[in-house]
Amino acid sequence: MTAEAKEAGAPKDPAADGLRPLDIALLTYKGNPFCGGQGVYVRHLSRELARLGHRVEVIGAQPYPVLDEGFGRVSLTELPSLDLYRQPDPFRTPKRDEYRDWIDALEVATMWTGGFPEPLTFS
Repeated sequence: MTAEAKEAGAPKDPAADGLRPLDIALLTYKGNPFCGGQGVYVRHLSRELARLGHRVEVIGAQPYPVLDEGFGRVSLTELPSLDLYRQPDPFRTPKRDEYRDWIDALEVATMWTGGFPEPLTFS
């Protein structure tokens, strides 16, 4: 949990505006928590929405996002993938038994040809 989250604490009301809390789904197809935009953005946005009293479900693919704990209103649903860009072997070739269906084959083929397969394969 970040320092600002600890200082702020959780709100006492069901929702900060006094209305019924929302059920919010945040999607991230690359949730790297240490660099880039999606993982960092989703971490902070989910925390602040929870502080306002809403329930947030983050649906993420690998690398999975790291979420701030302590609010009880934020959960993570992990969607497994081939994780083709993982460290220390980015742009790896998956083993035959890693392929689950034709979408996985499409993802690898798109990567090999210089494309950006994640938005399609995540959806």
